[in-house]
Amino acid sequence: MLRKASPGQGRASSRVLAGIVRYHQNRLADGDQFKEYALERRLLQITVAIAGLVPVAGGLAGVIWGPAMLGEPTQGPFDSHFRYLSGLLAAIGVAYWSAIPDIETANRKFSLLTLIVVAGGFSRALGMLIAGPPGGAMNAALIMELVVTPALYLWQARIQRLATVVDLAPAQG
Repeated sequence: MLRKASPGQGRASSRVLAGIVRYHQNRLADGDQFKEYALERRLLQITVAIAGLVPVAGGLAGVIWGPAMLGEPTQGPFDSHFRYLSGLLAAIGVAYWSAIPDIETANRKFSLLTLIVVAGGFSRALGMLIAGPPGGAMNAALIMELVVTPALYLWQARIQRLATVVDLAPAQG
């Protein structure tokens, strides 16, 4: 049910919003916050570029060598499915790379990619519980899927929030 705003209520919320904007503008007045934001943004971009190498390289290796890359030479449906999933893995890495130039606005892309990767990580963990641990490479992949990827998602969300604050600085007058 919608209520009609009481007189003065809109002005009060406008004053609160204006106060928040002034607070952030004062924090950014000397440009140090902008420099910190720019540095952190660049570090995130570099980190995503490096982390993206893992799915791209792993995916391409899986496409080229199939299950043999894991010491499991097989033919038929398993080989086909393995190569298909490897192609998807490589594409996920490329999708992360596509977010690098405008990383501060890539929240939707990061959200979807993180959901996909974490779902895969939970599936891998379930497989480990059912069939036992498959070895060091898969343990490292699990860490990428359930620790590194969510951490990158949280970092990107932080950069997006900081970008919003930094955008307020030029409005100072």
